[in-house]
Amino acid sequence: MTDALDTTHSGRTRIAASALVGITALALCSGAAIARQAGHASKIRNCQDARVAGTPPLVFGVLSAKGTTCRAAITVFRAVARWATQAEYQTLGAPKHPNTLGYRCYTHLVGDSSWIVRCVKGDRVIRAMAAV
Repeated sequence: MTDALDTTHSGRTRIAASALVGITALALCSGAAIARQAGHASKIRNCQDARVAGTPPLVFGVLSAKGTTCRAAITVFRAVARWATQAEYQTLGAPKHPNTLGYRCYTHLVGDSSWIVRCVKGDRVIRAMAAV
């Protein structure tokens, strides 16, 4: 893990202990702001303390659950962690697994060895940050 500098929206610079911590904080901040603007803040659960271990050294940090519980999101990301692989760097192997416990998962590479994973099932949306 390496230290990373980032700037909060108040203009202060802070050092994050790892890419996962720094990007998770940034994603939570912007996700909460978007939810408040859309008027849906009460429907989105913040799951920021949930961690799911994937194939080492891959770790998933569950960010949010919309239309479902954090417990359900953790269950889905445990299943995702079983098939996710760094060998497929861009997608973590998501296209090969079109259905994970009824959810369709999409991955987006957002940095050096860090991904946003978004899984959708009807109006339920769960998100996690994956990092090395």
